[in-house]
Amino acid sequence: MLSTIPDFLPATAEIFILFSILLLMLIGVCKLDKSIDILDYLAPCLTLCTLIVVFLLPQNNIYTFSGSYINDQLAFVSKIFLLLANVIVLILSKSVHKHENLKIFEIPVLILFATLGMMMMISSSDIIIAFISLELTSLSLYILTAIDRNYKPASEAGIKYFTYGAISTAFFLFGLSFLYGITGSTHFDHIANDLSSILVNKEDTTLAIIGIIFITISFMFKLAAAPFHYWLPDVYQGTKLTITTLIATTPKFAIFVLYVRFLTQVLPAFSYIWKPLVLTFAILSLFFGTLGALQQKNIKRFLAYSGTMNIGFVLLGVAQFTTTGIAAAGFYMFMYLLTLIGIFASLMYMKKKGFNIQTFDDLTGMSEQYPLLSFSFCIGIISLAGLPPLPGFIAKAYVLYSLLLEEHYLIAIVAVLTTVIATAYYLNLLKSLMIDALQTVYRQPARQTGYTIKLIIMSLISLVLIIIFTPNVWMKIATKTAIDLLH
Repeated sequence: MLSTIPDFLPATAEIFILFSILLLMLIGVCKLDKSIDILDYLAPCLTLCTLIVVFLLPQNNIYTFSGSYINDQLAFVSKIFLLLANVIVLILSKSVHKHENLKIFEIPVLILFATLGMMMMISSSDIIIAFISLELTSLSLYILTAIDRNYKPASEAGIKYFTYGAISTAFFLFGLSFLYGITGSTHFDHIANDLSSILVNKEDTTLAIIGIIFITISFMFKLAAAPFHYWLPDVYQGTKLTITTLIATTPKFAIFVLYVRFLTQVLPAFSYIWKPLVLTFAILSLFFGTLGALQQKNIKRFLAYSGTMNIGFVLLGVAQFTTTGIAAAGFYMFMYLLTLIGIFASLMYMKKKGFNIQTFDDLTGMSEQYPLLSFSFCIGIISLAGLPPLPGFIAKAYVLYSLLLEEHYLIAIVAVLTTVIATAYYLNLLKSLMIDALQTVYRQPARQTGYTIKLIIMSLISLVLIIIFTPNVWMKIATKTAIDLLH
């Protein structure tokens, strides 16, 4: 028994969160008077404890479970960000559950299930583990999307999310079946070696190419990259704000990490196939995301199309398949999700105040009554727009730099042009918030919000300001992670 203990050491954090889930479920089914309140407080605390466990684990490249699971620099950095972000999401969801009629004990349990799936996804080094973790996350999100049975848009969004998710899963399995059929292995390293041998021996690569295409399309579905993004605006709009915040942030990050690991550790020999594919989807995402957002007045739909556009920038970095490109993509993803959490926190602040912000017009004149909200919201929107000196601008600059290093001048110009066009709709949103006349509806008495959301907003603003003055520190972390991944 003692000899098997080290095998579980790299997965201690995942085991801890699994037992945390079992504890929450036990408390939930007991139907105590305040069981939901207990879960709302306990879930973020246990997630924070999981973060501490991650810090205490060795940070070397350690494989476990017969090489199917890895703890490396990428897993360490990604899990820290993932867990911190989900702690914030859990705290925010606790703050607005009552106002969204979501006092359901399964919500924190499902969020932790999704977190477990994301952590497994990040450390996957085997296609079976990757598939199981992807489905664990997806199934949790499907249920969360439609969990409010009395809210019809949520049911419709859940069905659409499940349908598109099932299609992407089918593509993923179909692609993996080709790779498994060719190599006879499920381990990332073994598949990579066998695929390299196929090229060296000049064997037929048709089946491998078909598999790569299907896997790439599957990940584009999951990341909501164009032209596979049309499910995203409807899902965002149909879900409650708490669930939208989760769907829009950490799952995308975990899928991005899995995809980058898959490309760099399984398919490096076939980069001549997937690089043009990823580049094509990146450019399509820039165009479709920008044009789609220009037509939106609903804030959630606007953020969905904006997300597609920003995923385009992330994919531009990934497609370079260089240390600089992948580091820039990771840094961009971090900046984007940090900004997005700040924007959703501002919307939740207003939700708790009693205002149901749905459209641009609902923000009209809000700055006069809620300067803190307006300031945080402005920082988030300006950062998404990529205007200096905020982190969004720095992240875009790094991605453009990676393009210029590879002499992709035309693509860099396209990226800059779409950014300029996108600035128009970001500024239109700010116009509604800061310039347009105050509507009388906002003069009504508002509920007290407490200090929790305010503290989160101020912490996020402080972090943004720190990043503005220390971008090299964060980029060095991303670069070190990319070097470790590629070499």
